[in-house]
Amino acid sequence: MPAGLVHNREVVPVLRLITLLFTCAALLAAEDWTECRSGPFTVLSSRGGDDCREALNELEQLRYVTGVLLGKQEVKPLWPVQLLLLKPGKDAVPRPELKLARDRYVASLAAVTPELRGQLVGILLEANAGRLPGNLERGLGAVLSSLKIEGTRVSAGAPPPVKDRDWSRMHMLIVDPDYGGKVRVLLGNLEKGIEAEPAWRNAFSETPEDTERKLDRYIEAGRYAETLLSSRPINPRRDFLVREADAALVQTAQADLLLAHNDPGAGSAWEAIRKLRPSSPEADEALGLMAAAAGDQARARVHLSEAAKLQGRSPRAALELARLGNDPAGFRRAAELLPGWAEPYWLHAQIENDLARKIPLLKMAAERAQRRSDYWEALAAAQEQGRLFADAGRSWLAAERAAANPRERERIRQTRLAGEQRRREAEQLAREEELRRQRQELEDLKNRALADIRAAEARANAGQKPYDLSKLDWYREGGDRYPSVSGTLEGVECLGRQARLVVRTADRTVTKLLVRDPAKVVINGGGEKSLQCGRQRAGRPVKVDYMPRADAKLGTSGDVLVIDFRR
Repeated sequence: MPAGLVHNREVVPVLRLITLLFTCAALLAAEDWTECRSGPFTVLSSRGGDDCREALNELEQLRYVTGVLLGKQEVKPLWPVQLLLLKPGKDAVPRPELKLARDRYVASLAAVTPELRGQLVGILLEANAGRLPGNLERGLGAVLSSLKIEGTRVSAGAPPPVKDRDWSRMHMLIVDPDYGGKVRVLLGNLEKGIEAEPAWRNAFSETPEDTERKLDRYIEAGRYAETLLSSRPINPRRDFLVREADAALVQTAQADLLLAHNDPGAGSAWEAIRKLRPSSPEADEALGLMAAAAGDQARARVHLSEAAKLQGRSPRAALELARLGNDPAGFRRAAELLPGWAEPYWLHAQIENDLARKIPLLKMAAERAQRRSDYWEALAAAQEQGRLFADAGRSWLAAERAAANPRERERIRQTRLAGEQRRREAEQLAREEELRRQRQELEDLKNRALADIRAAEARANAGQKPYDLSKLDWYREGGDRYPSVSGTLEGVECLGRQARLVVRTADRTVTKLLVRDPAKVVINGGGEKSLQCGRQRAGRPVKVDYMPRADAKLGTSGDVLVIDFRR
């Protein structure tokens, strides 16, 4: 048995200690680093202040040009971007691809490269523009990746080693005088969801097919000129402050690189920082995120909770801690740390069952992630469930615009059309049910009114003696001094439990009187004493005594007291 394994329990801690010491020494060896910042960008350079300013100027000019071509005043990445400029052969191994660490994109390289520019254009598009056709996005990234930037002089058009059709198309749209300056109109139309043909006509007064035919001739000619683009008026020496970088900042940036690139040494690097700065939250944030990624929830919760106690500011760490406990307050905290981030709202919506609270969360997630068609689909489905059909229609259209490819767009379109058909059928059934309910309610009201009137008629038809009017309050108060009208009963208009009598006198004057309470109306006289709602088929002579009480709303002159039917 190898000797090193006999005392394994003693050797492992020693090895860990040695690894930790070496890591600490490597981190502390960061000397002569400079720092410069502008907007969302931070550059840490071991190459000196001039290189720091030059790299920062390239990033800012690229950001400015991208905004101009998109027709937007300013564009920003969702997460800050941090670059480490390295001395070739003297610093750590370059990691030239931008990747997300605790709270920012990070990369390390000797100078800004075309690949990094292209990747940054993609990050800016993702955060600031709606979905564009894939060939245009690829072409835009390819053309901007080869920008020539010298101070405020920015030119586009230098051909890359491989000139594919997407690059050539965007080169023509940006550089050719027949198109230059109008491409922002095209991209602005397309990202708003306008179909290709009207978008092309709005921008260039031609169809996409016309442009493709011109592109064939453009590629065949092979004359790829360069053109100057609008640039941001920056004087790097005046506008960018360069200062000595804090050692702790450099150490954290180097450890973030290891974290973002899943380097095996990331854990040791962060443990070393935790030993050096136990009151700072960064190490616990990183160690918690690594534990969560490895599926160790218990360890992740310990580190992330400690980072929260230390007032950590990493949105990713706050979100991961909230996810572990399905904690609404934690999701809100993550959203506050990075207001433009969609994921906290999306995850919060997944644990919310009340549609009144779920729909706004889904809406905030979808609006912050314009290109996530699945977010828009979930919002549309929730709005349909809540019977917010107009809102759902708009969300389905947004989902179509966000689709990554034509096949996905067609699937979403078919889902939307099927949903609209179901909605129309449901609305038709609801309308029919409402009409049926209204008809039934009206019929019930008529029947109750008729029953009340016929109950009064039944008293007279049963051979009862006429009422002794002297027993009625109204008669004792006014007696036969109350007015009356004689003529022909032309109609009985049922009004729920009441009725309106229409009497036409001999001089053709029409009087309308209200039967306010059928039980208190005295009906006398010979012949049939029944009343039917509606127009009376044969004029019936009648004398009606009434109490003067005009009702402007019902258009009546008084309340019926006595109805005398005459032969």
